[in-house]
Amino acid sequence: MRRRARRKQTQSPKALIIFGVVLFITIGLVFNAVSAFLRSRNFQKDNNELTTTIEQKQEDIKALEDKLDMLKSGEGLELEARARLNLRRPDEKVVIIVDDKQNTKKDTVDSKKSLWTRITNWFNL
Repeated sequence: MRRRARRKQTQSPKALIIFGVVLFITIGLVFNAVSAFLRSRNFQKDNNELTTTIEQKQEDIKALEDKLDMLKSGEGLELEARARLNLRRPDEKVVIIVDDKQNTKKDTVDSKKSLWTRITNWFNL
């Protein structure tokens, strides 16, 4: 008799409903814990990237401040004028150095011309 009573209790709809509710709550809690963990990892990753970006920007600001200090001095202003405006002092001569890469580009352009054109260019016809 007792065995039958226990079977009825374990198979009763109330017990199944309670078990289902507990299972549903447990699954919900686990899902929320996992999603919170993943969000935490993403926030940490974003935080590290932002920290790196801030450090890079601070280095850039420091470099720009140094350049500004240099340009405020007379020597820095003179260097910038020489570089950008090709200015020179009256007693100086400007020397222009031609890069060899430009010469090789000219050779490759000449090699693409036809044979007849290259011959006439050689004889200056």
